[in-house]
Amino acid sequence: INANYNTPLKTATKHFVSFIASGECGTSATWILGFDGILTVSGTGAIKSYSSAESTPWYQHKDSIKSVVVSDGITKIGNYAFADLSKLETASLPLGLASIGWSAFYGCASLSEINIPETVKSIGYYAFYDCASLKSITIPDAVTSLGSFTFYGCNSLEEITLPFVGAERGIEGTEESVFGYIFGYEGWFTGDVYFTIFSPFVQGENTESFVKFKKFFFHF
Repeated sequence: INANYNTPLKTATKHFVSFIASGECGTSATWILGFDGILTVSGTGAIKSYSSAESTPWYQHKDSIKSVVVSDGITKIGNYAFADLSKLETASLPLGLASIGWSAFYGCASLSEINIPETVKSIGYYAFYDCASLKSITIPDAVTSLGSFTFYGCNSLEEITLPFVGAERGIEGTEESVFGYIFGYEGWFTGDVYFTIFSPFVQGENTESFVKFKKFFFHF
């Protein structure tokens, strides 16, 4: 038997996958979902907008997602980006984020904790629609526009801090200038003043969305 003892042995290398799935979610943005349930988005620029929750790249793993971490460098969260993640409990957003698209967290019924960075300037309509576990939220001074129905169905919300009332800073005397605008409640017009349907005048089947509030803060 001829044997060359100077020939190195070939060793088998095992590759262990430490995450559930990963991919791209923008021109310069990528995502990875770990076995710990944390969905991390990294890169620069925007998380792309989607036409529905079902069209997001992580939707097939939605029941495994417990937390979302958006890393520094991401400047925009696109439409429907994290919608319908029913098991999502927390979301961490980076300083430098400028906008949150419409329906971005739509239907995240278990979401109880999220920060809105001081750099955010706009929040689209339906952004936190039916986030029924959200108890408090602070909208920073930099925000100049809030979409309608932003907090519709947030039935556990007890404390909210707002830089203005209505859709935009400084608007008055329109249906978009009432407090109920961001909750999806219409106002009614009498003379020169719009009134919001709000406790103690609250009406309709979604009364609980309002009566649970304990504290309101406005920082003009």
